[in-house]
Amino acid sequence: MRTRRAMSGAGGKNSVKKSIKSGPALYLHLGLETAVGADKIVGVFDLDNTSVSVLTRQFLADAEKGGRVETVGEELPKSFVLAVDKNSEETVYLSQISTATLKKRFTGMI
Repeated sequence: MRTRRAMSGAGGKNSVKKSIKSGPALYLHLGLETAVGADKIVGVFDLDNTSVSVLTRQFLADAEKGGRVETVGEELPKSFVLAVDKNSEETVYLSQISTATLKKRFTGMI
């Protein structure tokens, strides 16, 4: 599973410096135990608004057929997050958290 978990600060200042050197320092929590490095996020999309488009529905269907969709939570998803890893592989995260809440979390990180 391609997910990232935020560090618990138990390691003190040295672990923070180490995490900055070894990977993304900021993570966006998408729900449950799933977080994605902020530098991997391409976009955050509202499912109600974007699923009206045939192109978006086709994109999501293709991602699901390709095994690139991860559902975060058991409730009806409200948003999806498109992320790309260092090998340019796409992952679509379906999240039960609204885009407004995800935006607040992301804005609070910078």
